[in-house]
Amino acid sequence: MNVPYDNADTIHIVDVGTPAEYIFIGHAPMAVNVPLAVFQGTADPNTLRPDMPKNEHFIADVKKRFKETDAMRSRSYFFKITGSGL
Repeated sequence: MNVPYDNADTIHIVDVGTPAEYIFIGHAPMAVNVPLAVFQGTADPNTLRPDMPKNEHFIADVKKRFKETDAMRSRSYFFKITGSGL
């Protein structure tokens, strides 16, 4: 893997799936679950798709779990925490 940061020890895997996906579908052993969307327990009656609005606290949740000097990997991209967002 080509790591775009100097210290690979500060890279963390962030699993952005729902907690159910994290538990039942699986995740990397070292992954931390920070859901990007939140299941509301309801579905659209026409499409039967679940209501899953974006997690309004995603940025705050990431900031609580990691340092600003850490780099996170989620799916196929790297990101770092910045002052006001990712």
